[in-house]
Amino acid sequence: MQLNYHFDEIAAISRQGKDIIFDMKVNDGNENNELIYHSIKLKNVYDDSVNNTLSHCYTLITQDGFLLTLDENTKDKILYKFSYLEKYNKSKLIIKDFYINEIENLIVTAFNSQSRNIKLLPEFEYSGFLSGTNLRLGIHGNNQNNNYFGIDSNSYIKLSQGNDSYQIKTFLTKNKNERVNISLSDYIDKLTDDNVSHFFLTDISGFDLTFKNGLLSHRYLPDDYLTLFFDPTLLNKIVDTNVTIRLIDKDNVVFTLPTKESQQHLLTPMTDLNFTISAGNDVLMIPESLTLNKEALSTYSLDSPYSLLRSILMTQQKPHNQSIEHLPILELMAGDDIVVNHNKCSSVIDGGEGDDHIVVNHGHHILIAGEGNDNLSAGGGNDLLISESGLDYLSGGSGSNIYIVNKRYGEVTVYDEGENSQLFISGLSEQDELISSQVGDDWQYRTEDGQFILTLKTKENQTNSSVTIIKTENTLSMQSLASIIQEMAQFNEQQLTTMQGSEFIPSLTWSPLPLVTKHL
Repeated sequence: MQLNYHFDEIAAISRQGKDIIFDMKVNDGNENNELIYHSIKLKNVYDDSVNNTLSHCYTLITQDGFLLTLDENTKDKILYKFSYLEKYNKSKLIIKDFYINEIENLIVTAFNSQSRNIKLLPEFEYSGFLSGTNLRLGIHGNNQNNNYFGIDSNSYIKLSQGNDSYQIKTFLTKNKNERVNISLSDYIDKLTDDNVSHFFLTDISGFDLTFKNGLLSHRYLPDDYLTLFFDPTLLNKIVDTNVTIRLIDKDNVVFTLPTKESQQHLLTPMTDLNFTISAGNDVLMIPESLTLNKEALSTYSLDSPYSLLRSILMTQQKPHNQSIEHLPILELMAGDDIVVNHNKCSSVIDGGEGDDHIVVNHGHHILIAGEGNDNLSAGGGNDLLISESGLDYLSGGSGSNIYIVNKRYGEVTVYDEGENSQLFISGLSEQDELISSQVGDDWQYRTEDGQFILTLKTKENQTNSSVTIIKTENTLSMQSLASIIQEMAQFNEQQLTTMQGSEFIPSLTWSPLPLVTKHL
């Protein structure tokens, strides 16, 4: 029901039997500037004159955009939840600043040239919701459990006692340096460990955020995304009193801020990720939202204790080029390990010793079988799969893939679902001759002594494989592999600049073929 009144013209609300009465005070511009009182009766709101069972639920909209909804759950009094929606504002004054102080029951609204203070009636309670274009919100809660929704950039929050929830509207911003400021309530000097502030981050992963000097920002593109600024005084109170701040991201993963003692800047998930690289049998399930740069590998215990590959990469790294810091490099150890990487970002995964299973689903990757009998399985990207020893199974998925299989004593099986993939058989001497034959639907390549066997499986309903076989005497050295990884790191860094929130879209332009051809 549309009211021909403004929100601050509601003077009182009362109940008469089954009805609710709104008393309005209006200044109509008369000569004596006297207030005129009107009365509005909402008929048959309740079933009877005694109980609070609703018969009709009236939703009211004021001229200045306030939406009033009767709370059906309140048993002892009339209670209207109010919201502000700019699209319902029919007045000439569009609100630009909206400040709610729940301790003093006060609303302050600001326009282009003036402000208005509204003292809330006892029958009113803020719903926590408002909507408007470039609307700056100020929140000062009380000691109750409150919920606030649609918090936009340039808003500010004063944390109070109770278990409160704050929903950030979006982390995607139109302008640089947009932020939400967070500080402590003016009415208390401390919070206790019973007070919990929940921040809901609706369109970003907590794994993509970093916290440093009071700023919670995107770890790759801080200027393009909203930041949350925590006042230093508040941070000191958090440390002193163990106040809980929880951040719930788009995937409903719950994080806490890093502690000073941790020396880390990434958020800490409350649920153990069960990540560890050890000499035992490790199982690593890497979620899609977790992009593992060097800092993340260290924070989440995925750094190898000793890395020959990374040490070579550091010696090759050019000054002021930090791209290798952003490329996930996982080097497994001696156990029979299982790694499933759901992330779309490029990565390098080395199986190390042991019989390992490595699976990637999206993006472009370098997978290294290492020692042992390994199973490498790639997805839709253009991947490089390397097998140097053991009885290995390589599956490149549906991209344009490159395989490097070193001749040795043993058998390797390759199954490729892509197009225009190429397989390099390395380490062949001038005397080595590969004998090819068809075995069932598959093709088999073996040395004359039968010590090395390569089986190339064909796709279903095909008689010939689309994979091109290339024979070479050369082998891929660690230095050459490091050079290829450096190139992938630069490509990966470019991909990171195109992220939208936590959405990572792999580029189709990457191909390891020119790099492999250069080094073999």
